[in-house]
Amino acid sequence: MVGQINVLMALNDIGEGDGPPVLIPGSHKCTETHPRLAVDGRGLIYDDVSGKPAGTVIAVQEMYLKAGDVLLFTDAITHGSAERTNPGYRRTIIYRYSPKYVRERFNYQISEALLQRLTPARRAIIVPNAPRRPPSA
Repeated sequence: MVGQINVLMALNDIGEGDGPPVLIPGSHKCTETHPRLAVDGRGLIYDDVSGKPAGTVIAVQEMYLKAGDVLLFTDAITHGSAERTNPGYRRTIIYRYSPKYVRERFNYQISEALLQRLTPARRAIIVPNAPRRPPSA
């Protein structure tokens, strides 16, 4: 089961020193937690205790892209970005897709004010499943 698909589209060329996206190939199949990942209340996150950028992690592969290239990967693969050492900016468009059975990330809640402004069809896209709330005291 894939919980989220990430699509990154490069708006400009991204090469060495441009802070390219990084992936650890095959890490989505690994049963061991990477040594530089830590568990907190949000789940697995990059642990920056070492002070080293994500691009220095063992087994990481920098993904160089030409403008218009698209990188598609599952959120289960260990990913991040390398440190940018060149002047300028890395420009990308990021699209993420999660099937409706996957709950919102970090347990964010959609405000009632926003929901009231949406048509029923748009509300069904934003909240495909009824929120689960703890029982009232």
